[in-house]
Amino acid sequence: MPLLPICIALDDQYAFAADLAQQLRYPFYVPVITRFADGELEIHVEQGLLLQQRHVVLIAPTAHCVHDELIKIFFLSHLVKQRGAAKCTWIIPYCGYARQCQDSSGNVGHMAAVARMAEASGIDEIIVTEPHDHTLSSLFSIPVHMMSMHKDIVQAIRDQNITLNEACIVAPDQGAIARARLVAQALNAPLVNMVKERFDTDQSRVLGIHGYTGFKRAIVVDDILDTGRTALTVAQALFDLGVEEMHGIFVHGIFSRGIQEIVSTSWYRTICCSPTVPLPELALHDTLSVFSIPYTMAALVRIIQNPT
Repeated sequence: MPLLPICIALDDQYAFAADLAQQLRYPFYVPVITRFADGELEIHVEQGLLLQQRHVVLIAPTAHCVHDELIKIFFLSHLVKQRGAAKCTWIIPYCGYARQCQDSSGNVGHMAAVARMAEASGIDEIIVTEPHDHTLSSLFSIPVHMMSMHKDIVQAIRDQNITLNEACIVAPDQGAIARARLVAQALNAPLVNMVKERFDTDQSRVLGIHGYTGFKRAIVVDDILDTGRTALTVAQALFDLGVEEMHGIFVHGIFSRGIQEIVSTSWYRTICCSPTVPLPELALHDTLSVFSIPYTMAALVRIIQNPT
């Protein structure tokens, strides 16, 4: 009898990976990672773990220490293939460098190099949730499945009991419009979209706002909350228009500059993120919460268990 596929994560405290393994009913394993004095990484997978002709599902985001996490994944996929794994699928809950599928001139960006390294390490298939740029799949020569979380976002808004009377769904920039439109349609709410100009890596300004007609409540829907600059800029613009109550729904809560500034200096009554990226400081702030993602989890299970 063939062995069940196995889920491997880099952190046994990463709830997303553990929950997915449980829903798949696959064994869950975490390798031992050590470092040499100069910082070199070494991945250890016990010899007793049978990988021969087995489907290995790697579950790891590339947030925070992006380069470190990428190297760990590439080393791990290389190792399991050396040990005879038949297939290696990488589930990327948050994909670092997806913001660099193209450079400022429209040429292929650094994400293309990440794609080549992933393929060279032995990864056969990619499943990525809410990538920043949907041209990402064109950079790979292996199958890439891109997951939308808009159904989970809609449910999160309903679960928080946000009053939709005199409320609008806000897309903070052009890249967020498609997702925000799906959410707005599902909730039968008006859509407001902003025109944003980026003038530095982490700096932007609002140039225009379309569709605003005096709404008192706003629900900002975006894929990434990283430094928080965009979220704060959007909140300021909405406040200046007369919005009295703001809520933020963000798929990936990176918080690379910490949580405190965003929570303490903005007008957001609530900020809600998915579990794609761990939020270690979450318990310190009542404003923050993590929304569940049953629709995305179910879709992941279907893709993994019913390969085409």
